[in-house]
Amino acid sequence: MTVSVVIPTYNSARFLAETLASVQQQTLTDWEILIIDGGSTDGTAALAQRFCQTDERIHWHTQSGGVAISRNYGVRLAQYPLVAFLDSDDCWHPERLAAHVAHLDRNPNLAISYSRAEFIHPDSSPTGTVSNNRLQRVEPHHFLAVNPTISMSNIIVRQAVATTIPMNETMSYSEDIEWVFRVMLAGWQVAGLDRVLLQYRINPNGLSAQLYQMEAGWEQFIAIARRQAPDLVERYYAGARAAQLRYLARRALRLECPPAISADFLSRALQSDWTLLLKAPKTILLALAIYTLPLTTLWRPRHAA
Repeated sequence: MTVSVVIPTYNSARFLAETLASVQQQTLTDWEILIIDGGSTDGTAALAQRFCQTDERIHWHTQSGGVAISRNYGVRLAQYPLVAFLDSDDCWHPERLAAHVAHLDRNPNLAISYSRAEFIHPDSSPTGTVSNNRLQRVEPHHFLAVNPTISMSNIIVRQAVATTIPMNETMSYSEDIEWVFRVMLAGWQVAGLDRVLLQYRINPNGLSAQLYQMEAGWEQFIAIARRQAPDLVERYYAGARAAQLRYLARRALRLECPPAISADFLSRALQSDWTLLLKAPKTILLALAIYTLPLTTLWRPRHAA
């Protein structure tokens, strides 16, 4: 076999069957699936075990702890030279594994391969949006600002690299970019394919509190990165913080959080680096959307009682 697919899961019965089916439909059939269940109580375990009974390539394991613990555990169980991570609510296009295996075979210095992604609604219908993430000439400092790989579901890594450089199990947010950052600092290359190979499911249940937790997780990542590459972080921190806060402002707007939440993120982004308005002109449109939101809400037509 070629690829070990590690799927951490917890109470994912709603989506897991579709996720597993997307692996079974791969044009490359030389794989194993390692489902790492964190103690589900919603029928996830029973669903996973049914798949195990009908496909000997699928294996179910239990491991308590956070998602980074589950992924590290899956890496240790992996029997094959490549490890692909997949969250239990995302899906792959059928040619995904074959394309990444070929990419890694062609580039021996490449540790991680990824691609573009299309965003889908919870009901699996397309949003019409495709990622515009950086794919080539990727440098460690790019991960300070944004996540070029988008999601762990978008990553295939050499098993030897993931074993030598495990994920930080103390982190709950930004653990993915912190891990890729360390892989790159170790001298490995990271690059993407200009193809849409992942369906990334948008979570509609985000809360403002979670957005602030995401910010705290990013600051934890920066604190770790500062110890590992202080000059790099010093050089890029202001711009990276501005980009991260702009991302959170945009996400707050999409989740229809109270206007003050998105305004808070964006105002602090511009305080960190006002040249964001020049570097990313769409920030102006975001500002208009955020700062006019209370006015549009005020003038929204009301239905008669």
